[in-house]
Amino acid sequence: MLTSPAEIIDALGGTKKVAEMLGVGASAISNYRRDGFPAAKHYALAKACEASGLAIDEGVFGGPPAAAPRHFRYDGAITAPIASPDGFLKDLGQAGYRQVETPILQPSDPFINRMGAEMQRRLYRFTDPGGEELCLRPDLTIPTVLDYVRAGRFEEVRLCYQGTAFRYQPRGAGKPEEFMQNGLEIINGKTGDAAIEDDIEVLEKLLTIIQTAGVRDYEVHINDFDWLTDFLKDNNVADAAAREIRRKMISTENLNDFSRLMQPQPKRETKIYSSLDADSIIAGRSGADIIARMKKKQAQAYSPEISDETRDRLFAFLEKPPEAGDWLERRTKELADKLDPVLNKFVGLERMHFAPSISTPMAYYTGLSFEIHVPALGPRKVIASGGRYDDLVESLGAPRQIPAVGGAIALERLHEAATRQTPLGDAS
Repeated sequence: MLTSPAEIIDALGGTKKVAEMLGVGASAISNYRRDGFPAAKHYALAKACEASGLAIDEGVFGGPPAAAPRHFRYDGAITAPIASPDGFLKDLGQAGYRQVETPILQPSDPFINRMGAEMQRRLYRFTDPGGEELCLRPDLTIPTVLDYVRAGRFEEVRLCYQGTAFRYQPRGAGKPEEFMQNGLEIINGKTGDAAIEDDIEVLEKLLTIIQTAGVRDYEVHINDFDWLTDFLKDNNVADAAAREIRRKMISTENLNDFSRLMQPQPKRETKIYSSLDADSIIAGRSGADIIARMKKKQAQAYSPEISDETRDRLFAFLEKPPEAGDWLERRTKELADKLDPVLNKFVGLERMHFAPSISTPMAYYTGLSFEIHVPALGPRKVIASGGRYDDLVESLGAPRQIPAVGGAIALERLHEAATRQTPLGDAS
């Protein structure tokens, strides 16, 4: 256990090496030995000690040293060949995937309207000098789909990419706000009962990359938004009400929020000021667009018409899904049977967890979705995620509904997971 600045400096290789690591002179290191480390250097020193397997007494930093600076990016080396830019893209290219590149700057509307509440709060948004509302891309799926729609061919494609994404992180979260995503998308692929084959292909590609990178102790958490459709159908909920329930569910983060939205709301008309006409331009949007949005939000403000009995049954299911009886057991078995070929190949069904959660970070998922967890990473345990988004392509401008599924890996988190585990096949 290292209990002083001098012990840390010596353990990390001495004055010269630590000075080079921190980008300061030798005299500064001498001052650190005597007076302690400045707060701006705590994170870098803590990470260096962690990488070297050195234990630090919290008092050296005046408290837990693991909090990251306000804004930072991952600066470690990505060593797994398949996870490198060339390795990842080459591997998928050989499998028939075409590499795409999308701009970092994106229009903000597609993300605001199609991301969950959590992700909306983490979006870097601004208005450019011309009045257009833009954002830094928080993921690469929506930009990839936007490029697909703009091309206008609407053919079956397999796409892959590697690029930087940006998401706000709360102070002290220890997560980079700028990170690299490796991803793949299958657009306008299989439909009906055969669609699961594309889902499996995406999941299998991601698991192959993860396992090749040396990550062994991971779990696959599965959600399937079709379960909600089936549940409501089994309870004789009308189609219009079912669509509204599903919209409310995926736009909320917890059961309390969902419960609040599901309570009956009095209908009222919202006055749209006469000064706002269809030809008005406000912040880059037409008056007609603004009025349409206001009317849509007004219509969505009312709770769907379902019986109190059905509402209570739905909440009971969400609160205690493992106790939901035969229905959940049947649903879980159906999913397990479909995913058996890929999951048994990599992790075994015992490490598949069916989790009908209240929401997902990306609200555009419509069917099967998944997260790949590494428990050793603690709060940062999710290293990859993805799912089916059959409504997204049409909502972004396609003339009809187009099936699509994709997934992405957080490259830096993959590397962190690989460095914390023994290599595959090593039982020591």
